[in-house]
Amino acid sequence: MRELPYRDPGNLVAVWEDNSARGIGLTPTSFLNYLDLTSAATSFDGVGAYTDAEFNLTGSESPERVRGLYAGGSLLTLTGVGPFIGRSLQSSDDLPGSPDVTVLSHALWQQSFGADPGAVGQTILLNDRSYVVVGVMPRGFVLPPGFSATVVSADMVMRPPDLWIPLKPDGEAMPRNLRYLFLLARVRQDRTLVQAQAELDAVASRLAAQYPDANRGLQFAMLPLQQQVMGSLIAVLPLFVVAAVLVLAVACMNAFAVALAAAAQRSHEWAVRVALGATPLQLYWHAARTATVAALSAGVAGSGLAYVFLAALRASGDGVVSGLANVTVDGWVWFFAAALSIALGLALAVVPVLAMGRSGLRRGLSSEDTRSTGSRGAQYTRRSVLAVQVALAVVVMTLALQLVSTFSRLSAINPGVDAQDVVTLEFTLPDTTYGDHGLKARFQRDLLEAVTVVPGVVSAATVDYVPFGENIAIVNLTIDAATPQRSDDPPRALWRTISEDYFRTLAMPVITGRAFAESDGFDAAPVAIVNTEFVRRFLADGPALGRRVKRGRAGTPGTWMTVVGVTGTVRSTGVAVAPQPEILVPFTQSSSGESVALLARMEATADATTGAIGQVARAVDPRVPPSAVRYLESMIADSLGRPRFHAIVLVVFAGLALALALAGTYGLSAALASIRRREIGLRVCLGASVGHMMRTVAGESLSCVLVGTGVGLVGAVAVAGAVSSVFVGMDASEIGPYATSAVLMVVTGVLVNVAPMRRAMAMEPASLLTNGAHRYR
Repeated sequence: MRELPYRDPGNLVAVWEDNSARGIGLTPTSFLNYLDLTSAATSFDGVGAYTDAEFNLTGSESPERVRGLYAGGSLLTLTGVGPFIGRSLQSSDDLPGSPDVTVLSHALWQQSFGADPGAVGQTILLNDRSYVVVGVMPRGFVLPPGFSATVVSADMVMRPPDLWIPLKPDGEAMPRNLRYLFLLARVRQDRTLVQAQAELDAVASRLAAQYPDANRGLQFAMLPLQQQVMGSLIAVLPLFVVAAVLVLAVACMNAFAVALAAAAQRSHEWAVRVALGATPLQLYWHAARTATVAALSAGVAGSGLAYVFLAALRASGDGVVSGLANVTVDGWVWFFAAALSIALGLALAVVPVLAMGRSGLRRGLSSEDTRSTGSRGAQYTRRSVLAVQVALAVVVMTLALQLVSTFSRLSAINPGVDAQDVVTLEFTLPDTTYGDHGLKARFQRDLLEAVTVVPGVVSAATVDYVPFGENIAIVNLTIDAATPQRSDDPPRALWRTISEDYFRTLAMPVITGRAFAESDGFDAAPVAIVNTEFVRRFLADGPALGRRVKRGRAGTPGTWMTVVGVTGTVRSTGVAVAPQPEILVPFTQSSSGESVALLARMEATADATTGAIGQVARAVDPRVPPSAVRYLESMIADSLGRPRFHAIVLVVFAGLALALALAGTYGLSAALASIRRREIGLRVCLGASVGHMMRTVAGESLSCVLVGTGVGLVGAVAVAGAVSSVFVGMDASEIGPYATSAVLMVVTGVLVNVAPMRRAMAMEPASLLTNGAHRYR
């Protein structure tokens, strides 16, 4: 794993608020808590805050939607990476009244500004607000680096930004419980991570005591940035390493078995060499040349395959598994592969030397033909090696099948909507142009009217945060007095503002009550619809219709809304994530903020229809370009990206282990058939039955397969139980993967023995009984 491309990356840490004690987990922090932390903490050279946002980059012939970052002035300088041209953000850019400036990423500078150095100093429009470009960051610079985190029961993926804008207050009062800022800090060289965490604990205790309403139970968690970036990959990396070591062990044992078989077949040759005066060292170096060349060739081929495999993993896991960009097949990997290959080749060369003990020399010289399978010790060693190979392969195969079964089970979960043939586009309505609630509502009406008349569109709706998307809103709620509530832990639910055709577009039935209608307008009584998870968690499965709920904690001002409907539960934060309580309100009665998304259901997925939707959406307001069209079905599939990625990796390891184990089984059967050819010929001449000959040729290897399978199943039970907590939805007690891996190993073990059996039984008995001349090379 490559280090992050920053100065002294080991001193960079991500700082979170930790509300695990309240069942919330890690969360961003508020602007006021950030200011207090920055002024009180002395263990850091700097603390930078940031939050992501979408911007409309306009003023040119082709307006585009870009991803930006509101960043504290010290954020970029914490990395120790200077700008490519111009300057970076600085602390003075955060001051109220300072000029509005921005720093571009290298990719955006090339794509939208033609890599023109004159772009520095230009004024651009972002969300209809003027910003002066003051710098461009170097190629490949990404901050924050792509990472994932579980925030408030949802998987959040931080994606690379296109530009950075100063984070400065807008003059409005900032509530302390509005948590939206992510923190990056650099620990001072003379402080340890333990000392820095102790100081964070002290600051958290003070803020909790000073502001109990917003910070009750507050704690700060500090994670090394490298660990944060690797994210879920860090959790499963030990299992991947174990799987790789098991495959390596199978390969080494396979090579050892081949060396044993080769030593048995060439025992007469080795014995003659020793009899003619060859020393053990000369014998060793003779064997080492062949073994090392073969091992090095295999190491080079394997490293090349690893490079290709990693590229394929990046393509399949990019955007859903953080940290992949920091995994690479570099020079150290090639060096390790070469060293391991040479070591294996040198170790294998010891086998013929050990085989030429006193008894081995006498046995090798006693006949010109290898009539026996060797000493009892050699036979036992061959069987043990094959059995262990099979056992290790069964362990890896069972784990892979467990993950495949887990992924299949998660894929079969009903997400709560019919996502087929539904597309979505996202818009940003800047407050500079759409600051009035009525203007945002008008935009959504115009958008829906334009899209619903597109041929092939069945229905359309708007929502502020797309289900299964990257962003969510979770709010505190107050439910009417009939429901007892804890003041220190108010109900929380996902919050969405929607249009009336939202349920129809997603094929999401309203189970009880009614859906929203056009009559639920600005002047109508405020209404809301909740999901069944909301009813189960907060209303004790009691009647929901007619209950009143408002946004905010008890005692705070807010508008009471009457529940008029209950809908099914949508796993909108991810299929693999537990369902969350959700409350939906009509956009005509609640402002949707700057984010608005379109959902359109089509008669069938067709490029012409999706293209037309994009065109009419762009024409509603040319200053508000939509994002690229995304299919809701693929977004749901992306929510299963991690379990799919884990299953792919383990399946590849399992395939390698199975192939190696089968190669060992085949090799043992073929070697035994060759070594015992005179015995086979004699038995055939004496009238041995087909069944007897099959047992003679394949019985030893098949018995090893059966023993190894049994031992492997026992090991798989132990390993699966140990790792089941790492993978969401994995059931270590599921019988299917164990039975499948056992049957697969036994059946394939039988099949690979067919060729040696047929070849041995097809030979003429006379030729089997004839001693052939040895040709030494």
